[in-house]
Amino acid sequence: RFAKVNIVSHGQIIQTINIEQDKAPNTQFYIQPFLQVQSFTKSGVYADGDNAGKTIVKTIPIDSNVAWSARIDDDKNGDPVEWIKVSGITKAKFDISVEPNTGAEPRQGTITVYQNTNGNNNIVVTVKQAGDEVAAE
Repeated sequence: RFAKVNIVSHGQIIQTINIEQDKAPNTQFYIQPFLQVQSFTKSGVYADGDNAGKTIVKTIPIDSNVAWSARIDDDKNGDPVEWIKVSGITKAKFDISVEPNTGAEPRQGTITVYQNTNGNNNIVVTVKQAGDEVAAE
């Protein structure tokens, strides 16, 4: 945008000030689609290798030039989902881990990542966790 401000004294322009403002930068707020579904084992820990017994932590990078927040959504009954953990939040990423699934059934929850300056610009990350291979009878 451009504007001019004229300073006038006794009907005469004695000074003109030119004002210029750049346009706002294009908003970047993006998570790669293949990262928008995260699956975890029933235990939520590595079974073998150098990390055996350690909690599985998955990092979700965010390409963003705006402030954002992440929240774990309530389940379909409106109850809090306490088995999903979000941590390690920085300007460019957040981490997801899960508690062990003590039930037989697989479970699923969601994390909504939303742009703080525009509440309608949301990205949902679905978190899935395995249950028992064969349900108990």
